[in-house]
Amino acid sequence: MSDIADEGARNHGLLNVSITDYFNTKHRFPSMAEQKVIAKMLNAITEREKEAIVLGECYRKQKQFLLRQMFI
Repeated sequence: MSDIADEGARNHGLLNVSITDYFNTKHRFPSMAEQKVIAKMLNAITEREKEAIVLGECYRKQKQFLLRQMFI
């Protein structure tokens, strides 16, 4: 991308690529087997995140309960 991108002085970080240049670039896509491995990993991460959210909610409820018990 750096070979075909133009960057202006005022829009640092924005890449200006012409349509012709973009469509002349080559894009690599992982094989189907590699895509399946990536999807499996992302799904596992998503599940762990969901479990962490549920656990965090349980800890929050437990904290509320224990604080109420302290100040009865």
